[in-house]
Amino acid sequence: MATERLVKWSKESQEFFEKGEDKSVVLDLVISHLCASQTGEGFEELVNSI
Repeated sequence: MATERLVKWSKESQEFFEKGEDKSVVLDLVISHLCASQTGEGFEELVNSI
């Protein structure tokens, strides 16, 4: 079951984000198809968290 979660920025993360030209960052993620928390509904929550 998908849940609504909010992520709180750390001070350092917020400052890093705000220094970007267009206030964006590039994230490289590795998703394991064998990890239960990263498949099915867990994958949906991971994507929504990002």
